[in-house]
Amino acid sequence: MDAITRAKWDRASRNFDLMAGYGPEKRWEPFKRALFSKMGSGRILFLAVGTGLDIPFFPPGRDILGIDISEKMLEKARPRADTYEGDLELQAIRETTYYDSLQKDYGPVRGLAWLVVLLLLVAGIV
Repeated sequence: MDAITRAKWDRASRNFDLMAGYGPEKRWEPFKRALFSKMGSGRILFLAVGTGLDIPFFPPGRDILGIDISEKMLEKARPRADTYEGDLELQAIRETTYYDSLQKDYGPVRGLAWLVVLLLLVAGIV
């Protein structure tokens, strides 16, 4: 699955920015700025950074690790990352490695999330 998914996004990288287009990015700008303004302090993990279309909307001065499974996407993101006014590291990561790390780090959180869902179902809220 890793190789198939990576190849799909590598191919998409050629035209991804054209497909996403200037218009949609301009239209979503205020919402992205509001969302990203809530980025906390410390090291921030940004998943699926792609070609870096979101980078211009990151608040300055953050320490961000942007990951993606496609090295071709990251090649397109690097010029945007170079203009970011903070620490921004881009890294290609295998999909399975990413999910393995989530399992290790967020297993207890996932268990708690299922408990919340169960409580909501029992309470009749969902």
